Amino acid sequence: MRRRLALLTLLAIALTGACGRTSSLGDDGAPTPPISPSSGKPTVNVPDGPPPTELVINDLRQGEGPPAKDGDTVIVNYVGVLFDTGEEFGSSWESQPSPLFLGQPGVIEGWQQGLVGVKIGGQRELIIPSDLAYGPEGRADAGIPANAALIFVIDVVDIVRA
Repeated sequence: MRRRLALLTLLAIALTGACGRTSSLGDDGAPTPPISPSSGKPTVNVPDGPPPTELVINDLRQGEGPPAKDGDTVIVNYVGVLFDTGEEFGSSWESQPSPLFLGQPGVIEGWQQGLVGVKIGGQRELIIPSDLAYGPEGRADAGIPANAALIFVIDVVDIVRA
């Protein structure tokens, strides 16, 4: 079901073409492609000490253009690890970028809050406390235990405006 939703979302984005995109026009009047993200899967560093009790946002690389806001779809590559062990539980680098709908259900609160303001080409680290991730339920199907704090490094590939 989740894969079907992602495929439908990517199809919808492709069908909208350049409408609402933040890409600019080149000297010849043709749209320029989005800024390329980093060339490979990033390494996620787990900080020393206890997990945070509040969302931590670190911009590792600034992007360009208008910042993402609620209602936008942010297309990203990401890698996620468990704060306690550093074990990777998810990554889009082996498949394709993932669309995230800001301000809509289906995206954890840490991403909802942490991706507002990103720009195309940016790379952002989010250190997310459990209550802004999957909380006491965890997500066993993804290898995320109950009450787990998470760390993500996210490359912004594109932003489709609401």
